[in-house]
Amino acid sequence: MKINFLPYLPMMEILEEEQQIHINHDGCPAGTDTKKRLYIKRTGDKNGKPNYIAYCQHCSSGGRYYSPSLGYKKSGSSSVAMPTTYGNRVVLPPDIDRHIKGWPSGARIWLYRYDIRDSDISQFGIGWSESRGRIILPVYNKAGKLALFQTRRIRKYDSKPKYLTYRNESALFITRYNVDTCVITEDYLSAIRCGRIKGMAGCAVLGASLSEKHVLTLLNNFDKFIIFLDDDNSQVKRNQLKIKHKLELFADVKLLAGVNHPGCDPKELNEKDLEEILCS
Repeated sequence: MKINFLPYLPMMEILEEEQQIHINHDGCPAGTDTKKRLYIKRTGDKNGKPNYIAYCQHCSSGGRYYSPSLGYKKSGSSSVAMPTTYGNRVVLPPDIDRHIKGWPSGARIWLYRYDIRDSDISQFGIGWSESRGRIILPVYNKAGKLALFQTRRIRKYDSKPKYLTYRNESALFITRYNVDTCVITEDYLSAIRCGRIKGMAGCAVLGASLSEKHVLTLLNNFDKFIIFLDDDNSQVKRNQLKIKHKLELFADVKLLAGVNHPGCDPKELNEKDLEEILCS
């Protein structure tokens, strides 16, 4: 019987040549595997593409997989990843852990520093992947399907960019829909923090430009908008003005940046100051 590599692709991506991992075999025909009996090894690359072999000691299934592509392309401070895919589908790392008590201290400290609570982690499905050594920030579309996810660097020896983004589709991270006002932020955690304010939803653009599809999504769900990006570089400043110009043709828009709150990052504000700024 052949191994289905789909659930393991994100973990396979981090392997160097001749490295292997031992993991539980999901859906093992011989019964539930709790002893990490599935071995996956990256062997010599073929035509510049990673080559993997797998074998399960529990059910004797095996197989070989040639990866179509690996790596990422830089895009500002964040990076758009070119992940290993199966049928063009991006999946969350199979070892994602959503119980924060078991995370490394650096990962827990990073979230708690910005007042991200256990309830937020549970609500939005934030997790930790030991295989990647990164925090996982998932984004689901309104139908509840995984649209994309970001990974956030935590460990000092991680030489990859601070954020990597893996996409199934272009989407915004919107914290809720049953309110009138939407606060548009640059990053995931800022959207969560703004979305806690009464009568407001948070929406993170995640470094992307606001497409016509995004504009339509926002206008179909909200009547008022507050743009609150961390304008710490010229690219972000240009982006926030573009967002303002696109939305103000159809809705009330307020810009909280530049002259009003230079270099201000919403997630770094305490609850009282954030509410005062947004409600003033």
